[in-house]
Amino acid sequence: MRVTLAYNLRREESEAEAELLSRTDLETLLAALEELPYQITPVEVSGPTDQVIAELRLFSIPCSAPGG
Repeated sequence: MRVTLAYNLRREESEAEAELLSRTDLETLLAALEELPYQITPVEVSGPTDQVIAELRLFSIPCSAPGG
């Protein structure tokens, strides 16, 4: 089974980005997920929607833009 982990990476330590994952959080989460019998694909989803969709399509992940 393939699992895609979509995440937003924290760029700075600020209250505005407190809900985003730090690099350490991401590495810890990926290490735990890699213990499972799945193929894990981490994908950063910050940025313009078109750019995110293009990246997801590189991994053959079905997706469409909101409203489309």
